[in-house]
Amino acid sequence: MQMTTSTRHRGGTSTLASDGTGSLSSGSRSSPATSTTSSSEEEEPTSMSSEGASMSPQKRKGGLGIPKVTTVLLEFFIKRENKVSLLRDPLSHFCQEQSVLAAQDCLQKLHRQFITYQDIRDMVENLMGLHSLCLKRAPVTARSLGLVIRKLTIIVGELAASLEKISEVPVTDWMAVGDAVVTRTDKMRIEEQPPFTDFIPRTRDLEAVKLLGAGGFGAVYKARYKPANLICTVKLIASDRFNRPKQACIDKVVASVVRSPFLVKYYVCFATKDAYVTVMEYVCGVDLMRVVERAMFLPIDQVRFIMAQLILAVEHLHLKGFLHRDIKVSK
Repeated sequence: MQMTTSTRHRGGTSTLASDGTGSLSSGSRSSPATSTTSSSEEEEPTSMSSEGASMSPQKRKGGLGIPKVTTVLLEFFIKRENKVSLLRDPLSHFCQEQSVLAAQDCLQKLHRQFITYQDIRDMVENLMGLHSLCLKRAPVTARSLGLVIRKLTIIVGELAASLEKISEVPVTDWMAVGDAVVTRTDKMRIEEQPPFTDFIPRTRDLEAVKLLGAGGFGAVYKARYKPANLICTVKLIASDRFNRPKQACIDKVVASVVRSPFLVKYYVCFATKDAYVTVMEYVCGVDLMRVVERAMFLPIDQVRFIMAQLILAVEHLHLKGFLHRDIKVSK
């Protein structure tokens, strides 16, 4: 079957031809319209359109096309990497989640039959930005993230290079990009750090002072960490309340990457045989719901002061890439 697909780009229209051998060819046409033709009426037409170029998964005689191979590899990558380990520190978990989310976004665009080389460039650039931040804060985490980024560039590299060629833009050496990320940590002198589990406090070192609240999921206590004489808040949630460990990790992941005076600070999170334990900053005060219920109304100056703090807190979350979907007075 001879299949030809044309697409418009800045320099005209490019053509992707599948001649049954798995080869890709690009050319220039003067027609400004996007068209798809196929000599076989039984085959579903493929689409190809965007600024630059986009490609849809398609089958070819003699084997799988590049988009199909990329799809299969992305599915395998997501299945393998999208696992939660309770032995992983929060920052490492966050980096792993970002890698999986990036791969899922790329896979969805392939399934929708619309992906551009710029999408892939943006994905890799964002992950490399995260890698740069980790280099300063946690080199060991950066080393692991670098290996994951190289895996992704290997998976999407051939597809990205084909799209760049079709769009008549400089073709990126994606293998070199992945190797460069790994080399950044290979050249560093990374001191071996003790396992983060060594810093997890023993439950017998936490002394309950007062019950602050209890609900269907667990209880919250004002407590004292005896070795440091530190007043803190301890939240206990029964381990059988979550179907998957990933559900118990959500707020911990957020806490590991946010740092604002308007957000409660998390000190440590860990799991015991019976419960998930979170030790966090103790805030002396009352919740806003109780203030509103007792006062009935608040002066405008107080409302402005409270709202300014809330907006700054939510803005900080947004800038870190998180959405708070349950904002209400009681929280």
